[in-house]
Amino acid sequence: MKKSILILLTAFSFLSAQNYSTNFKSGEWLRGWLLLGPIELNQSSAAVTDYSHITGFDTDYLQAHGGESGLKVKAGQAEKINGKELQWFAYTSDDSLVNLDESVSKKDKVAAYGYCEINTPKDTLVILSFGSNDGARVWLNGEQVWDYFEPRGLKPDADRIPVMLRKGRNTLLVKVEERGGSWGFAVRFKTVELFPFLSRIQPFTVKNNNNGAAILNSKFPPSVYNIIFRGVKLQLFADENRTQSLWQSAWNKKKGQLIYPSYKGFSKFILQIKAELFNGKIWNAEIPLFIGKWKDYSVFEKGKSDYKIIVGKKASKSEQWAAQEMQRMLEKSGGVKLPIVNDNENQTEKEIIIGINKHTKHLLGNIKRPADMDESFVYKNSGATILIYGGAMRGTMYGVFTFLENELGCRWYTPSVTVIPKKERYAFNYLYHHEAPAIRVRNDFYYEAFDPIWAAHNKINGAMGYREQPGDVEAYWSVHTFNRLMPPDEFFKTHPEYFSLIDGKRTADHSQLCLTNPDVLKIITQRIKKVMRDN
Repeated sequence: MKKSILILLTAFSFLSAQNYSTNFKSGEWLRGWLLLGPIELNQSSAAVTDYSHITGFDTDYLQAHGGESGLKVKAGQAEKINGKELQWFAYTSDDSLVNLDESVSKKDKVAAYGYCEINTPKDTLVILSFGSNDGARVWLNGEQVWDYFEPRGLKPDADRIPVMLRKGRNTLLVKVEERGGSWGFAVRFKTVELFPFLSRIQPFTVKNNNNGAAILNSKFPPSVYNIIFRGVKLQLFADENRTQSLWQSAWNKKKGQLIYPSYKGFSKFILQIKAELFNGKIWNAEIPLFIGKWKDYSVFEKGKSDYKIIVGKKASKSEQWAAQEMQRMLEKSGGVKLPIVNDNENQTEKEIIIGINKHTKHLLGNIKRPADMDESFVYKNSGATILIYGGAMRGTMYGVFTFLENELGCRWYTPSVTVIPKKERYAFNYLYHHEAPAIRVRNDFYYEAFDPIWAAHNKINGAMGYREQPGDVEAYWSVHTFNRLMPPDEFFKTHPEYFSLIDGKRTADHSQLCLTNPDVLKIITQRIKKVMRDN
């Protein structure tokens, strides 16, 4: 009888020791664990910040047996923590969730460890799918591969980290903190197709430090990068067309790589990442980012402003009118009437510069002046100064109206219905907007759209015949052009057969050309070609 009991206990001990070791199966939840806890953390009544782990969580409580990065553990092993002795014990969850409330403790402000082993027949790139309530830290084969410190509810697969399971035994250590409420975690590994995964999950992140410097970090552990990437090249562009390259570097595979460290201003950039993968394929990505210290500039606030509007002394009529419209709409929106002065005035920081003039060139250098008829435009800031410029006829004018649309919410719905939202304050920290028309001539053939002021506000530049309009119009022939191409005064007397036969008589009055006549088709073709060449 005693011998039977001994055999039974030995078998039970063997099973308990082995339930935390499993063979890798893609998508299968890890249910067998060794657990250790609860470990009391900061028990003060002070509120726990959402921006760090609970005080005490960062302490390595396992140093007696190799530490968190080199743990040697077995069921029943004792750990002395905070003057108390805790033992590792075997636990098997019923489903995906490792419920620490039930298995370890219902106390708040505590932590627990979970340990398991995964066996694989070969090196395998996988996704570590992880979720926890609350913050957690994860080590795979002694390497820290994940850290999350914010309070949250448990969502399986919330975190997806690419890792490498090496051939043979792999160790997984999880450390989870409890801030209150539910407590637990869920883990599984999934095989992955690398290229689609990298396209979905950006492996690089950019954050700004307190000085505004942009810092590049990786989401993945170094061991994964060393396997996945042969090399990573970084290139920084200042423009949306990726033509002005400002900075290049190789990824240093370390945390906190500075991007364009010599830049002293504040602006938006595009970081282009080009990586060669282990299989020879090239993977590309782009990250928009800001570099520089964030600062708000207030154009007006509570009916007051230090700004003025600058227009070149030789500005076009449309640029001068656009400046007046800017002044009028800022007054309606913010209750401030900014003075309009020319570019002979001393330059100050708080200016809205309309068009390319002395003040524009002082800030932007020897900027190339667009053609007068170029309708493209840019509005941007240089520190507190706002610059709006484009072609002298309509480009700058359209830039002013787009600024008023985008930044103040102005709308010109009809010639008699304009919306200018009232604002107590308008401030900005970064401005850059560029447009160029896709269609050269734009004409809304509708009665109210013939109003020249409404048309100018809405970038309508076409008219069937000339009309007075700010910036002028692209006037062109309308329809019913036969008489313009083959006037009856020129052709009817000598060639009545070119015109309509009505009730047995040739007539040029309220009639059409006779296009069945080959000479008519020939003359029309020649003349329309000449019009097209000339224009």
